[in-house]
Amino acid sequence: MGSDSIFADKLTDQNAPKWFGRMMLFLMREALWDIVTKGVGNPPTDEERKADIRARGDIGLRLSDEHLGLAASATSAKELWDKLKATFAAKTDARKAAIFESLLGLKKSAKESISQYIARAKQIFLDLKECDVTKDVALVILQALKGLPASYSEYRASFMTHGMPADLDALEAKLLPIEQLIASAEVEDNVVAMYSARSKVQCYNCQEFGHIARNCPKARSANEPSTSGRSQCDYCGRIGHVARNCNKRRKAVRCDKAEAAANSAVAATAAGAPAEQNQELACGFSM
Repeated sequence: MGSDSIFADKLTDQNAPKWFGRMMLFLMREALWDIVTKGVGNPPTDEERKADIRARGDIGLRLSDEHLGLAASATSAKELWDKLKATFAAKTDARKAAIFESLLGLKKSAKESISQYIARAKQIFLDLKECDVTKDVALVILQALKGLPASYSEYRASFMTHGMPADLDALEAKLLPIEQLIASAEVEDNVVAMYSARSKVQCYNCQEFGHIARNCPKARSANEPSTSGRSQCDYCGRIGHVARNCNKRRKAVRCDKAEAAANSAVAATAAGAPAEQNQELACGFSM
């Protein structure tokens, strides 16, 4: 009998295909495979009974606790082997269906990085290989590309045109820099969108777009004193000079003086002054 160190894995749902293959080789090496596949004669010989007991023991020792009941209820190594095969055939089919469902539903979520996404694809590929479904990684690569978001569509088409990566590691290496480019583009788009939305805001104070009333520059200029440092005329209200230098004020003063002179001439005429003299005086002041 061989050492347990040669084959120590317990049968589980995950390793069933490999376990049955290794167990078959182990039983063949121990010259017990014929007993397992053909069974004992009727009636069995002493040698067949001993071989059957050894085969059942070797198989039973390599079962997990949940399957020990099958070993206890089986009356021969062949019966035990057939029950195990039937049980795990059904489980394997269900597992294959679940793995295929995971593969067909493989899609990158918005919060998932490329590394996390490819890690899921790698696990699906390992599960497919363990179930002896396929060893061709191209199927998983195609589905992984298909599951990328719409922002990757241009790059996905490039892969289809210029050749697929050799494996999932190569696919990840090609997608990582693309992920950075797309992330940078999305940041720029968000900035543009922010300013675009801001330009649609209308101020109810000045009715212009691009700001709100609280930040209205016209409202601030009306309520705050001038900080330009330029003088304002108290007479005409214009910026750039004071009242004593106001041309408008000077013209008004000259007009007032001319009017006063004309009134004086009229008063002198009423007092008996010569008409010619009064006219000259009036003309002189009005010039």
